[in-house]
Amino acid sequence: MPRGYQQALGHFSWGLDPTTRKPWTPAALAQAATTSPALAHDLRVVMKKAKDTVGTPLPTLAHLYSEGLLASDPRKQKTGAVTRRFDDVYAWAVAARMGPPALQPAAQKAAISTLMSWATKYKPNGNPINEQKFLSMFQAADLVMPLMSAAQQQTVRKWIHSFVPAAEHFPLQGMCKINNWKTFSLQIRGAAATAVGDQAALGKVRHELDTLLKETIRSDGSSLDFHHRDSFHYHLYNSEALLDLAMYAPGAVSDTSKARIEKTFAFVKPYYLGQKKHLEFKNTQVAFDRYRAANGETKYAPHQWDPHEADALLQRARAFFPAVRAWSGGSEARNAGVRNELGASLRWPARAA
Repeated sequence: MPRGYQQALGHFSWGLDPTTRKPWTPAALAQAATTSPALAHDLRVVMKKAKDTVGTPLPTLAHLYSEGLLASDPRKQKTGAVTRRFDDVYAWAVAARMGPPALQPAAQKAAISTLMSWATKYKPNGNPINEQKFLSMFQAADLVMPLMSAAQQQTVRKWIHSFVPAAEHFPLQGMCKINNWKTFSLQIRGAAATAVGDQAALGKVRHELDTLLKETIRSDGSSLDFHHRDSFHYHLYNSEALLDLAMYAPGAVSDTSKARIEKTFAFVKPYYLGQKKHLEFKNTQVAFDRYRAANGETKYAPHQWDPHEADALLQRARAFFPAVRAWSGGSEARNAGVRNELGASLRWPARAA
């Protein structure tokens, strides 16, 4: 039996075994998968991802470049190519804890060596747009922590914790103090603090999130980002960070803030069902949106919003907010992100496969 097979998955709120109401362990997940086709399917997807990618090392970057750059910028392309593979590390971590015996050693080695490489070479600067993808890496570290040596644990925990002051002290300017920049800054701080058990940092995030959402989420659930950018793309982008906090770092989210987060999904409902239409970016107040459209990035040019763009996020939201399930059922069949799928199954293993 692999080390860590009977231990809870980690510090993050991964959900509860519906039979025992205790945090999931790999052993409990394996047992649940024998009676839950959905959970069994999602675990197979993650294991396939791990098997297909474990032999391809993930490069370590000293700097990330995304914010303020056009899609044609080579620096942004390189950063995107690497950060998109953070989900591979997540898959390796899952496989290391509960994969088939033939896969576990390679997955464990790949996950730990990659995390150690990043922990010793990448120093966070707190830019939330550049660093918001690190949640997958934090979760991977959370999963494989029981498989690390004491020295490795100390190095990785110290690295994750360094994201908290970096994000807290990054100088947000103007609208960035209250839009998705701030939301993702809180997501990073809340996730990092949860991974290392920093309750004081979680308390700060909780207070700041309460204050922020009072100002930025209207009574109908529409967000500042929706109105400022005239875009569901940015409304959902903002909601993604909020859902990450609510699902995985509940210590950073009060009941009041949780209710406001749920409203942001209710706002999407009539548009997702086709009862209302929205022309994306027609009246955006941000010049960079127009620059990107002129650069051929068509998703930032005025166009009718496609409800399927919400599928990936709604799959997780419906697993966490039961009210969303009543109107978003079609989202599951159109989403194949490994972290989204497994995250939904852990919360709601009885869903249809």
